[in-house]
Amino acid sequence: MSDRKDTAGEKAREHIRLDQETVVVTGGTDGIGKAIARRLAIAGADVLIVGRDADKGKRVANDLGASTGNEGIFFMQADLSLMRDTERLALAFSQEQLRA
Repeated sequence: MSDRKDTAGEKAREHIRLDQETVVVTGGTDGIGKAIARRLAIAGADVLIVGRDADKGKRVANDLGASTGNEGIFFMQADLSLMRDTERLALAFSQEQLRA
């Protein structure tokens, strides 16, 4: 088994740029959601992380911004099982109120 970490797929992903794109990552404070948010931030996208825990979400957004150098990382607290939170998220996203 090879220990090579620089596979063709990984090299190709390193070159994907998402500048001027905005992406919403639900569940982006842990696990695969956090890993996806990190990868999108590295690629240059503005990333809106959505989660229920405000303290954790703000901490993750700040950490991702600092570690990737991407200033376009935001967090919005929302419980997507609640219609009012889902509507609030949709409204904020459609009006591009991410920096609020």
